[in-house]
Amino acid sequence: MDPLARLARPDKDTLIGNLCRGVSEGAGIGTLLWAEEMVSREALGIYLLAGGRLVYLDPLEQTWRPDRIEAHYRTGDLELAELKFVCGDALVDELTFRNAGTSPLRATVVALSELEGRKASAARCDLAGAPGAFAVLADLQTGRGFSVALGSTRAPDTLRWAPFRKTLVRLLAERQGPALQAQFKQDLVTCGMAFDLDLAPGETASWALAVAAGPAPYEALHALEAPLASPAACREAATAAWHQFFESQVPRFACSDQALADLYHYVWHVQRVNRMELASRRLPWPFGAPAKFKYPHLWFWDACLQAITLRWLKDPAYCQGNLRSVAAQQYPDGMLPHETALLPGTMRRNWPDGDGQSSSVTQPPVLGLALWEVYAATGDRALLADIYPALARYDRWFEARRDEDGDHLFAFVHRWETGWDNSPRWDRGFDVEPVEVNALIVIQREVLADVAELLGRPEEARGHRARAQETAEAMRRLMWDGAAAIYCDLLADHAKSPVHTPAAFCTLLAGLPTPEQAAALVGHLTNPARFWTRYPVPVVPQDDPEFDPNDYWRGPTWIHINWLIIQGLLRYGYRDVAAEMVRRTFQLMGGQGRPTCNECYNPLTGEEARTPDLSWSGLVNDLVITCVGGIRPRADGQLQCDPLDLGLDSFHLQGVPYRGHLIDLEFERAGGYRVAVDGREAGRRPDLGPLGPFRID
Repeated sequence: MDPLARLARPDKDTLIGNLCRGVSEGAGIGTLLWAEEMVSREALGIYLLAGGRLVYLDPLEQTWRPDRIEAHYRTGDLELAELKFVCGDALVDELTFRNAGTSPLRATVVALSELEGRKASAARCDLAGAPGAFAVLADLQTGRGFSVALGSTRAPDTLRWAPFRKTLVRLLAERQGPALQAQFKQDLVTCGMAFDLDLAPGETASWALAVAAGPAPYEALHALEAPLASPAACREAATAAWHQFFESQVPRFACSDQALADLYHYVWHVQRVNRMELASRRLPWPFGAPAKFKYPHLWFWDACLQAITLRWLKDPAYCQGNLRSVAAQQYPDGMLPHETALLPGTMRRNWPDGDGQSSSVTQPPVLGLALWEVYAATGDRALLADIYPALARYDRWFEARRDEDGDHLFAFVHRWETGWDNSPRWDRGFDVEPVEVNALIVIQREVLADVAELLGRPEEARGHRARAQETAEAMRRLMWDGAAAIYCDLLADHAKSPVHTPAAFCTLLAGLPTPEQAAALVGHLTNPARFWTRYPVPVVPQDDPEFDPNDYWRGPTWIHINWLIIQGLLRYGYRDVAAEMVRRTFQLMGGQGRPTCNECYNPLTGEEARTPDLSWSGLVNDLVITCVGGIRPRADGQLQCDPLDLGLDSFHLQGVPYRGHLIDLEFERAGGYRVAVDGREAGRRPDLGPLGPFRID
């Protein structure tokens, strides 16, 4: 099935380029963003004047696909068909008006662009690459550092730039004194392009509009040339690029559960649209923003966790770019910042003690975990060698800056540093040593030791392993609450926090609990009165008075936390519990009528929460490949397949990249499980169960 047609739906309205993003809010293009800037709430609104009066365009239908939005409107005898798409960093709107009546029809189409909050100098411009096209430029560089270009394949019959004064707001500002008066001296500016229609019965009129932004006037204008020279060719190229992505980059997946197959394709779409390419000195590699509409920056733990999903794309550049980008932001003292903006100076106001482009706090230390997961699947030793020095410096920074009491356990100093922003864990302040942070430090140090051994540095490996053991022993001694039978955060004077969260289950991934402790943790996890909700795992248990299923880190289910817990369950052999968590995670994201990839979800109802199309929730596709298909990456390079039985009658997963080979995994309930390497069968069995390990060198 065509993956673009598979993903078609009426409830999405986003157009996403590299730095340019827009929203199809009715006819035309509404909200426009570029890089870190909100450019306009109305980039190119389409209005109709008939008989000197404004006429409302009744929406009939709208269909979104990754490559385009198709919309249809009608007013009286006049029909409008729109095709909206992205060409590079230009947003394009192809318009076709048709007289569906029996009498001649005259009207005026107005394309209105409202540029918010700064002076603009307007000029009509010629486009060398699009002869005959019409373009105008709004130079916003003085106030905001970028330019916006608007264009049309047809010259407007009327063009007008005019100040757009919000009189009441201005009057209020004038009463408040010079500061606000100065702000409102920079007027809103409106560009209006009017196109006359004179259509005989059955006649159509078509042309295309486009809007683009860029750091300099010539870049904004250049972005308009291709779509205005040949809109249809650009539209076809955009569709072809999406097809190429799914055909040449994404492992093919089909299964007996249509909703799961739809989710798999939708999540890969999310990974592609969140890819950013700046080719700047600070960010020279491609990397994934968490979500371009809300978080258009590089975030430390988002990028690392997304890389675990991206390791399954056939081109490693995107995956590697995430990890290299994170490591390249390192401060001289070894700290890795939690957020890096796209442009220099952007972060100076929020983080005056930073470097102007990034924050001065870190995030949960997942770089080591992600690096090892990527290496296990790819065997890329060059990546290990490149990232190892930064990871080792980062570990030393933790030792020097986050262990003030010298107990080999580490604390954070800011709620954004924790990653669990408003969790009740911090309601008593930040004098807390978080359990999952220290579990991740243990993993980080074990990874450092393993990498050092691979790179031929045995003395460094012994040092890393010794430090991992120090933190592991401190956690077992100080963080295990025997009475409550759970690992806890530590408060001042090593008092155990009464706030229990699924952070405790991250100790399973680090291999910290004894078998008895692991059984107790799984008991907490599967308790329906606590964490085992309809859609587990809530980040605060239901029996906590602070539990709120809709409040960010005070109750919702987060997919990346589920992923961490599932890996820990598999490490300790709790396959049935892991399988049930995977099933419920699939149902949460894809089994409620349409696929989603949200920041978090209501654990009781499954309702999507916060930001849609978030990159790290794409870890669900890692679960498809490792838990459905069964590929379990191994550091020794062998192929181990060990699928979980999730109740599927069949699945076909083809072309999974693994250590320079392509793996096919197939299952039919009546025919068994089969694994092939580069098209040649490596093993089969009559039921769904482990195969391998196989040497594939």
